Amino acid sequence: MRAKLGAGISAHLFRHTFASMLIVGLKYDPVSVSRQLGHEKPSFTQDTYAHLFDQARHGDKLRDELEKGFGHLLGNVNNVSNGDGNQAQSKPSKRVSIAASVG
Repeated sequence: MRAKLGAGISAHLFRHTFASMLIVGLKYDPVSVSRQLGHEKPSFTQDTYAHLFDQARHGDKLRDELEKGFGHLLGNVNNVSNGDGNQAQSKPSKRVSIAASVG
């Protein structure tokens, strides 16, 4: 039995989404992505998904620059009021997640 997919949704879209998650989300290198996708050569993966590898590098660079320029504003947020008079214990995350739109 074949699953019916909506208009504009294809197996290729799922494959591209998976590749996007590996590259942008998990920061996999071309060789690792190539193995996951079953490409014979990592160069094919690099060429096919070059825009995603560029996007991942850009996101990392932007995140690092923002952290350098504004990281001090996060500081040690160990005692933050939660609005009800009690002190909430929280720690800032090491990295700020920047959502990437993939097309």
